[in-house]
Amino acid sequence: MNWHALRLSLKHANPLQVLARYIYQGVRRCIVLDIFHMMYLVADSPNASTSSDSKLEFDFVPADVVRRAATDPNSGMALDAVESALSRHEECFGACTSEQLVSYLWLAPSGAHLCQDVYVYFSTQYAYSRWSYTRNEYRGQHLHSITKNQALTRLSQRGTSGILSMVDVGNLPSVRAARHSGCRRVGILIISRIGKRRIIWASSGCRAYNVKLERIH
Repeated sequence: MNWHALRLSLKHANPLQVLARYIYQGVRRCIVLDIFHMMYLVADSPNASTSSDSKLEFDFVPADVVRRAATDPNSGMALDAVESALSRHEECFGACTSEQLVSYLWLAPSGAHLCQDVYVYFSTQYAYSRWSYTRNEYRGQHLHSITKNQALTRLSQRGTSGILSMVDVGNLPSVRAARHSGCRRVGILIISRIGKRRIIWASSGCRAYNVKLERIH
């Protein structure tokens, strides 16, 4: 057992949650399985971190700025991934200093890839946060939460009701970050393959947001 990984996990979750994560990982060694929490953020969510360093600016990031940021090996982005995201009409919203993009999330339109050969569709009433990252030197300042809530403020001006996120149940730091953002869990998604049998399922909580999963061959 990796004791260092165990200690890190216990920083982000209680022992029962950590045990469930190890069971989940064990099952995934035997079958193809992905389970996601569907999280939902609305304006003025409780527990959300919203205050920030006044030196940071929050806005949608122009394509040329994102491409330039991707050339930095510590940005959490690869240029080919950025080009692919832009070609799918995804938008990057971020927190920037005068020199760097320090925290960001990518907002994808309906029909975004989720995992395996499965894509997620949802009502245009909502935004979907597919990918987020904060530079190592800026972690611990709740920038993910602040950036996500700033994005929601801007999106609400377009008529968006809230932001959806799909978080792997085994990714305890991301689950914790989502809750810090003020997100609440509203459903569960399961995608699995056992032999020739496929299981693709969304709970009633997901369907309430018009979320659908489809295989793309």
